[in-house]
Amino acid sequence: MRILSLRLILALIVGVTMVSLLSSWYQVRADKDALRADLEHKAETFGESFAANAESYLQDGDRPGLLQMMDRFSHRDHLLGIAIYDKGLFPLAMTPDFGAVITTSPSVISNSISKDRPEATYFRSHFKRLYILAAPLHAADASVAGGMIIAYDTGYIRAQIFRVWGQAFIHIAGQVLVIVAITLLIVRWSLARPIARAANWMKALRTGTHVSQPVSKDLDFLQPLAREVTPLAESMFQARAAAQTEARLRNTNESVWTSQRLADHVKTKLNGSGLYVVSNREPYIP
Repeated sequence: MRILSLRLILALIVGVTMVSLLSSWYQVRADKDALRADLEHKAETFGESFAANAESYLQDGDRPGLLQMMDRFSHRDHLLGIAIYDKGLFPLAMTPDFGAVITTSPSVISNSISKDRPEATYFRSHFKRLYILAAPLHAADASVAGGMIIAYDTGYIRAQIFRVWGQAFIHIAGQVLVIVAITLLIVRWSLARPIARAANWMKALRTGTHVSQPVSKDLDFLQPLAREVTPLAESMFQARAAAQTEARLRNTNESVWTSQRLADHVKTKLNGSGLYVVSNREPYIP
């Protein structure tokens, strides 16, 4: 019974865990895609606005104003830093946090300047996960004069994913505990107790102890065995009752005599000698 309970519990735990993990994986993927989509949309919107202002400062040659604007926007949520490059990929201005993490010009900025369109990619630098948006900057004649990079720290996305997985594992652990408790109760009430009552009944049949037969619902799931045991139990009761009656009669010298038993008894006593019965009338022979 313990092995059956263990196998049943393990099977249920594995099944529920697999389903929960699969469901959690889809949820994590959906949350991750949603967070990335939100970040990309936010970066694109901010990049368009910042690029227009940066082009205005560059065309006017107002580098202090450009630096002041970069410092003002560098503390936005999850924004790691901003860098401005000329057409030859020489850095014109960058925020301190940007230079501490990204020491070389990523290839995305050269692709953006050469193709004259925004480029974006996810990037890893110094054990940090970054999202980088590169966009070209234009001169007054609409020619490409350089480019800019806006870098976002995506560590919060990873932290959110870990939180989702943590909550999923807590839910799985709770489900496993509930499954184990319910399975143990079902096995105890529906299997262990009926089997124990049936075993006690069979033991009583073997030892001659009087005990009532288990109720029918206890033997429902053991129906094939019950069909065989019930006639056997009745036969054992009848045989035991007959043996008890015979023993009682023998002890009181009131054994039941039959013609065959009487004949066998006489033959044993005479040991082969003849027996003559003399009577003044015809003997009664049953």
